[in-house]
Amino acid sequence: MGIDKESVIPLYYQLKEIIRQEIEGGVWKPGDCLPPERELCEKYDVSRATVRQALADLVREGLLVRQQGRGTFVSAPKMEENLLGFYNFTSQMKAKGYNPSVKPISVEVIPAPRRLAELFAFADGEKVVRVIRLRLVNDEPLFVEKTYLPYALFSDLTFEEVSVNPVFYELLTRKYQLKIKGAKKYVEPTVIDNFEASLLGVKKGSPALLLERITYAENGEVVAVCTWIVRGDRCRHYVDITGG
Repeated sequence: MGIDKESVIPLYYQLKEIIRQEIEGGVWKPGDCLPPERELCEKYDVSRATVRQALADLVREGLLVRQQGRGTFVSAPKMEENLLGFYNFTSQMKAKGYNPSVKPISVEVIPAPRRLAELFAFADGEKVVRVIRLRLVNDEPLFVEKTYLPYALFSDLTFEEVSVNPVFYELLTRKYQLKIKGAKKYVEPTVIDNFEASLLGVKKGSPALLLERITYAENGEVVAVCTWIVRGDRCRHYVDITGG
């Protein structure tokens, strides 16, 4: 496949798709270093600006990664998680041969923001316990997890307990006898802020996916609200649909 200079498709986009197909077809494997920009210019008879734009797009999409002073490399495959799963990120990763881990960041009591107060059906002035954790796979940080719990139910939750219980909801169901009825998930695009960037090791403003899960107890009350800021360059989610 070559560059068609008569096409209405921009040259940079054509080049980007060529490189993408080569990566997906195994011509370039994870960890391989792409040729220098000059060689790509000569190979495809395009300008350096065209090459740079194509590579920059692939970096933003997570297919390539730049290493200062070394070059541009093919990224490792993105981590995948089934959106229909229920509290099973750890088990999904282990089943695929990865090593998932959790780094607790903080456990603190804060006034309930308005939206959370509405979800929890709080009276004025009630508080929540906010737990922030960093989730990693093979020691690479992939997403920031923030869990909000009613203070009245979880006032004695400690940082130490969160630290030694990587599967957070197992702790809640075991210690607090929490009986889960179900959950509702929301998914939307977002960008990474300064705090999240410092934890994930990426630039502020990088594309990300915001997942939110609202968890209900058997009596229908909301007992937990959890959000994830997931790196767009390293993760993707799917829904497994079976035809009827």
